[in-house]
Amino acid sequence: MELGTGARARGVLVDDIRNVTPEIFWQHVDKSATCWLWTGPTMSSGYGLVWYKGHRWLAHRLAWVLCKGVSIDSSLELDHLCRDPKCVNPSHLDAVSHRTNILRGIGPSACNARKTRCIRGHDLLGPRTSVLYRKKSGNHHRLCLECQKERHNRWWAQHKSAYNALRRARRKEA
Repeated sequence: MELGTGARARGVLVDDIRNVTPEIFWQHVDKSATCWLWTGPTMSSGYGLVWYKGHRWLAHRLAWVLCKGVSIDSSLELDHLCRDPKCVNPSHLDAVSHRTNILRGIGPSACNARKTRCIRGHDLLGPRTSVLYRKKSGNHHRLCLECQKERHNRWWAQHKSAYNALRRARRKEA
């Protein structure tokens, strides 16, 4: 989402904090005992937004660079260990891969990855678990092989007589 001149981010004109200096940046940070909260403009996701040297930055990424003096590898993301997207405290940020960032979170992917048992109580960590890949959506999901076997056995019990009758009819025709 590129914000142009005069665009609004959470009701504050982006021009109000455009092309800031580090001194102006830190004036928009409320340093408490724990989190350092960004008080400037934010995106709808809650992350701070700032223009620095002609580029749009997320406030926590700029705080990391200003405090640590090193840039963040393009393959890494900053994970908020405190879970507050407005926090710019570098000690609350950890440079990790996208996968690690997602799995540390509280979204559905993270919650499902932490599950050790299926809804029927079978173990999801052992060899009786399979990972299924769906070509259309490109999604992966775990499948409990015990549940799959039980579903198959129920289906077969319901359809066995019809299947055998069809086989007998085909034999008579041959």
